[in-house]
Amino acid sequence: MWRALRLGSAEVLCPLLVVAATVFDLGTLEWRDYAGRDVEIYVVIAQYWHDGLLPYRDLYDFKPPLTYAALRAAWAIWGPGAESVRRLLMLAAAAGALVAYAGLRRARLVLAAPVTAIGFLTLVVADPWRVVSQNTELVAAPFGIAAFGCAVAYQHGARWPWALGSGVWVGLAMLAKQPAALWLVPVVLQVCMQPVDGSRLRDWMRAAVRRTLLVVAGCTIPIGVVVLYFAWHGAASDLIEATVTDGIRYAGLRSDLLWAVLARPTADLLRQVTTHAAMWPFVGAVLAVPLVTLLRPSRAGLAAWVWLLVSYAVVVVGPRSEWHYLMCAFPALALTLGTVIELALAAGEARPSARRLVGGTIVAVLLVGGAWTAHTLQLQPLGGRSPIADLAEQIRHARQPGDTLFVKDEPYLLYAETGMPPLTRIFYPDAPTAGALETWVGVLARRPTFICVSHGTEGRLPSAQQGFEGDLARVLAQEYQRWVVHPIGVVYRRK
Repeated sequence: MWRALRLGSAEVLCPLLVVAATVFDLGTLEWRDYAGRDVEIYVVIAQYWHDGLLPYRDLYDFKPPLTYAALRAAWAIWGPGAESVRRLLMLAAAAGALVAYAGLRRARLVLAAPVTAIGFLTLVVADPWRVVSQNTELVAAPFGIAAFGCAVAYQHGARWPWALGSGVWVGLAMLAKQPAALWLVPVVLQVCMQPVDGSRLRDWMRAAVRRTLLVVAGCTIPIGVVVLYFAWHGAASDLIEATVTDGIRYAGLRSDLLWAVLARPTADLLRQVTTHAAMWPFVGAVLAVPLVTLLRPSRAGLAAWVWLLVSYAVVVVGPRSEWHYLMCAFPALALTLGTVIELALAAGEARPSARRLVGGTIVAVLLVGGAWTAHTLQLQPLGGRSPIADLAEQIRHARQPGDTLFVKDEPYLLYAETGMPPLTRIFYPDAPTAGALETWVGVLARRPTFICVSHGTEGRLPSAQQGFEGDLARVLAQEYQRWVVHPIGVVYRRK
């Protein structure tokens, strides 16, 4: 009885720390505004989706729709504002960490469970790159760690809901960022590593097929719901064209995908990882994986290898290696740290023990405590008014009924701040679909009342002769006057 009580008390230590850390972080920092071109586009699409326009059909971007849905959900709970999004992402990260803890604990990996859960949450909280975490990668990451938790739980006790659930989490991650589909590889591997009744090859193959189908079925559930929603609104083909066809084309994927991934230059990514102290425990774990898994071969070590390799592909796949993609590696980095600790310190198969659970939690806090300390000491609450709001207020005061706005390149958030809908489906010409691009090019024919350009674009206009910027330069010179010069851009007004 006393042993069960001690074990039960130790069981809740890590979950309580995750909850406490989440509550603490929610009250210590705020996002004042939405930072970055892509983030502003997500906000505009989410805002006008709420107002009746439909993503992909009326407002074009090739990102999947879960990010827009997350923005709308955050605003519905806490009101519009970037801080609402941060709260939702923090709660999602905590939930993903708890699912991973439950899965590892069910697998009797009592050291890896707290280290992985607290490690993942630490990566999110420490946020070495600050507001970049508003991007789609952090929407996908909590679902990635949750998928791993369900898969490892199935691996150590075959119950079909765990396999189905792991697929559901991967499907949700794909709805945040398409390359998350690659996470199906380690998830399927993990559920197939569960021992099979029977020793014949046919028994193993049947079990592998059945388990793979369970994972894939789970993956199709959230994706199917989204496709049905857009089909109901007559936009299923727009959804598929943007997120699948154009997404693949934008990423530049080819038949030689494996070679493209292996050959991708990653020097900048490595520099971003190694120059932040918050990442050092996780980098050390990655470096220790070969030695530890060689000394103690195990299913956990194999899973760590596969998660690392696949997550590397998720991070670097695309037209270029951008450092904020590293957030897609957070689940694999946390898992690797937990696995290395488990294999290095555990003697064989771990047994339920209050001492081991408490010890694993202490190890997790010691390893990642420096990141928390640096984060806490450097907190600077971000108050004040967004500069975009100031510019938007000037436009709102000057606008007349029927006036229109075109933002050529940033800040796209002017659309949402002024309440003036975009005149075109797309926001920037990197989108590969020809149909959407035509509406962007044809916007000048509609002679918007206000045209906003960045300072960089304005500096290029005098020498622009051809293409859209050449047309824009001629139209601005003939029919517009420079109206407002703001630190974030220049607004021209039609004469």
